[in-house]
Amino acid sequence: MTNSKSGNGRICFLALNETMKNIGIHLGFWILYVLVWSVRDLVYYNHYPSLVQTTLVGIIWYVPLVYFNAYVLVPKFLMEKRTVTYVVILAPMLVLVTFLTGYNLFLLFDDGYHSSKALYFFSLTGMLGSLVELILLVAVTTILVIMRDWYQKERKLKELQNKNLESELSLLKNQVNPHFLFNALNSVYVLIKRSPDAARETLAKLSEMLSHQIYDGSKEEIPLEKEIKHLENFVELEKVRHADKVSVNWAYSGNGNDKTIVPMVLLPFVENAFKHSLNSGKPTYGIDIDIKLDHNDLTFYCSNQYEPINYNPKIGGLGLENVKRRLELLYPKAHKLHISDHQGEFIVKLNLTLHDN
Repeated sequence: MTNSKSGNGRICFLALNETMKNIGIHLGFWILYVLVWSVRDLVYYNHYPSLVQTTLVGIIWYVPLVYFNAYVLVPKFLMEKRTVTYVVILAPMLVLVTFLTGYNLFLLFDDGYHSSKALYFFSLTGMLGSLVELILLVAVTTILVIMRDWYQKERKLKELQNKNLESELSLLKNQVNPHFLFNALNSVYVLIKRSPDAARETLAKLSEMLSHQIYDGSKEEIPLEKEIKHLENFVELEKVRHADKVSVNWAYSGNGNDKTIVPMVLLPFVENAFKHSLNSGKPTYGIDIDIKLDHNDLTFYCSNQYEPINYNPKIGGLGLENVKRRLELLYPKAHKLHISDHQGEFIVKLNLTLHDN
């Protein structure tokens, strides 16, 4: 009960704070308008307090029209592209407010000492001047309302896109993780039957891999060296599992201590290299993995041999589609991916622009 009341109190406080902020913004706008417009009239009369008083009286009818236009006419007609209706409603209101403003100023100066000013503000010339001033004010506030509406829509759209992006990335990671775990556990199972000693060593590597998967896989980015070590462990695990069937050429050059990368973004390519080579029925095969880092530019090359007769490596398979989508989302303008399949050799070339740690 106490927490509920506290939460409601906090909501009310935030709402009140937002309301007071909006009131302050609107008051600031009108104060600024009065002060600036009064400065303009110093050309005609050099007593500034009197000019401020005149401007205050002059905007008495401006204020309700400006807010009626901003909160009723603009959203209901102008933003709904009913421009003709908007103009038809606004035009007579401009004329009416101009007349009422002229009458107010006439009463202000109709004291026997400023009768010429009183007559001027209630004349056609004076009211035309007020009309122009009013049209400018309405135009400026209309532009501000449209800009505010556009900004709010863009912000909501951005928030929606971010939420969708987070949901999609979470889904993609959940699809990648079981695939990796299945392959890793299957490798250990094979080793336990073949060599218990080798199984113990491999379990140590698998422990590192699972630690990487659990603690680093959920992070947005991790040090590049951690990801490279994870790939090395996976390759060593697969070499033991496939024994004399596979020949792996592994090369890594560069110093990635100060670079970061999205975790688990390279692994699916290496997984597929082993999987498709083995599944194609080729008795022996080779896999080449070459990773080069030049400043912030990472070049990843992975090729594998497979038996092309009666075998389709499924370029559009789930694993590759997932990693392609992750690259599109996480490196939208910072990656180039080229995948080719030619005469029994499947090649992946990936260029990534990495971030500094």
